[in-house]
Amino acid sequence: DEAEEAGLLFFVVQFLLFFLLGSLINRLRVAFGPPMMVLAGTAAGPRLFPTQLQRRYPNMLQLVLFFASGMHLIWMTTMLPCVNDGEGICQHVSDKFTNDGDLVDLFDWVNEVVKPGTPVLASMNLAGTMRAFTHVPMTIHPQFESAELRKRVQRAYELYNCGSEASFAKTMTDLKAKLVIFEHSRCFFTPYNLDDKRKNCNANKHQNEDLMCIKLHGQSRRFKLVFMNGNYAVFQLRKTPLPLQEGEREPKAPEIRRRLEDPDNWKDYVHECERTQREKCAPRLMEAAAHFYHGMKRHKSAEILRDWAQKISPENGYVNFYMARYHDVDENQPQKAKRFYDKALKLLPNNIKVLTEVILFYDVVLQDPHFSAQLIEKRSKKNKDGSDKEVSLLELNGPGIGLLMCEAAAAAKNAGNEKLASKLWKRARKRAPLSDCIKNNWPIINQEPSQDQSSYGKHYSMWDKVKIVLNGGLNLELGPHHQSNARFLGSE
Repeated sequence: DEAEEAGLLFFVVQFLLFFLLGSLINRLRVAFGPPMMVLAGTAAGPRLFPTQLQRRYPNMLQLVLFFASGMHLIWMTTMLPCVNDGEGICQHVSDKFTNDGDLVDLFDWVNEVVKPGTPVLASMNLAGTMRAFTHVPMTIHPQFESAELRKRVQRAYELYNCGSEASFAKTMTDLKAKLVIFEHSRCFFTPYNLDDKRKNCNANKHQNEDLMCIKLHGQSRRFKLVFMNGNYAVFQLRKTPLPLQEGEREPKAPEIRRRLEDPDNWKDYVHECERTQREKCAPRLMEAAAHFYHGMKRHKSAEILRDWAQKISPENGYVNFYMARYHDVDENQPQKAKRFYDKALKLLPNNIKVLTEVILFYDVVLQDPHFSAQLIEKRSKKNKDGSDKEVSLLELNGPGIGLLMCEAAAAAKNAGNEKLASKLWKRARKRAPLSDCIKNNWPIINQEPSQDQSSYGKHYSMWDKVKIVLNGGLNLELGPHHQSNARFLGSE
């Protein structure tokens, strides 16, 4: 008994110490979890009862505890598969979308362009991921805790604060970093304060253009923009700063703002991008423009980036599709969007996302179901010449195919083509059984009056959905932060 009590006391003290560590160090919050579980387990044992009862009725107490455990197990069984639809496995019974497409695109560029061994400065989270998927060393990374690492992080996180370019260039040199990667989604006044108070952002003193992650875009003398997409910007530290013109000073926030809205500010990067990134350059510019528009709320800069993308690649299918989405979704200008949708479909006839959005655009926005029905009927036939220029809808494969089949089936059903609708719907249920589209279009396909009177729930109970998940019936799509994922499907 004494040994058991000593063990319990040890666990209590250990739990309290881990709780204190977790309160001080974010990553150690999980450390007090195991002791907590042990303590919870010991509470539901014989020691739950007074010592006199333990000695007088040991077998009876064991029987009571066994009966209570059995009743609890039965009660928990009645709540299977989940306590409610938002708990446990039930929160995963729907198709998934991740905006890590920008991250994958960044890794693709790093592995293609950056020389192995080039030191890179990035945030801790990004650095940890990059170590696993790229060949470049990181100046800081979350591999261990140490006083030296904290000092390096304190210096490195100047990248998300409001110090001077000269100071940050010196920090890069001291850390032996050649490239720095900014995450657009983290480009705001951070609560993370540096020990050097002069470099911290102060909302009462600084403007957004004082942030390092923004002002380096404005013709920096010490840094050169070498890559940009929907969430990341990569700058290279220049060996020698560009000279200041006579009478010129380091730019302040108003000047940075003016530069970001000047087309010539982006000219050098665009031409370099066009030369080195080739057909990927213009789509990346469009994805960056979407973040400037939605994330940073810099509409003029976004407009300039869109103009540059159209100027260098007017026949790029993704550029035209992104322009269509901009006029359709952001500006609510369907007639302008129509021209770009039509051109995108011509340039990318087998892109699953383009086909899906074109069908929805004509069906819902333009209220022209006749066009959608004709397109679906035409594209559901095999090419007589055997070419793969326009693959039949029923032969297309890849992420997003279930949604395309679902929307096409509803359009075919509304047009009265029952046979084709049945084929498309069968494939939709097979490829995307848990998609919202299946649920929403169920009354249309089954000729039911409304969602409230839909029989969907009878065919897709929670147990049915769990079985589908366990059998691998979930779809995962990858895309950028503020754009459609047309460029991230299948072989693209």
